[in-house]
Amino acid sequence: MHRKTMLANGVQVVTETVPNSRTISLGVMVNANPQHDPVGQSGLAQLTEHALFQGTTCRDAAAISRLMDAAGGQMGAFTSRDYTCFYANVLDEYSTYAMDLLGDVLVNSIFPAENIEREKAAILRMCKN
Repeated sequence: MHRKTMLANGVQVVTETVPNSRTISLGVMVNANPQHDPVGQSGLAQLTEHALFQGTTCRDAAAISRLMDAAGGQMGAFTSRDYTCFYANVLDEYSTYAMDLLGDVLVNSIFPAENIEREKAAILRMCKN
């Protein structure tokens, strides 16, 4: 059964309980997609998706990856036609940990210049294929 909750800041939270499950999946869907890319800047939503994982004010990219590995989980993102989704999957005992790490990536990313150039090149290669 799904439950929808609207937070005071306008964020909608959808939860579902799966009986006997020991894992949680967190997903943050952002209304940023290729349709919102400015003219002449195709790929901006996807670049942002990639760049968010390149470091925060508290952690570099390696630390972000290492921390999620330590929890035995996974974290990632994808850009669809309609939205960009950032997600984490962990055992239920690491739910607060995953929320903290995913929140840090979404709120405190620093977009290191050298990493942005590398991500731009990767996206351009994908667009050519």
